[in-house]
Amino acid sequence: MIEAVPPGLIFILGAILIPFLKGKLKQVYILVVPAVAFLDILYLTPGTSWVYNFLGYDLIFCKVDRLSLVVGYIFVIIGFLAILYCLHVKQDGQHIAAFLYV
Repeated sequence: MIEAVPPGLIFILGAILIPFLKGKLKQVYILVVPAVAFLDILYLTPGTSWVYNFLGYDLIFCKVDRLSLVVGYIFVIIGFLAILYCLHVKQDGQHIAAFLYV
């Protein structure tokens, strides 16, 4: 089974394709990305962490506990609602900035 990835990485990678999509396909895509991030959070188990050693320092990109799961659910739901609210915006830069912010 593939290990879950940090949900923020899903939003960052999702922002890359936005300028290349147009019309209804772009609208569907920007609604699917938060849904995928939500599903990713559902499969995270407490105690999971992504730690990388860089120049002798431990970089902790994601550490999962019960409280961080609740905060993750809230952020993804709010992100989905914000994206749903701004579907009418035609500028790709606005959607990219929103994905990078979440």
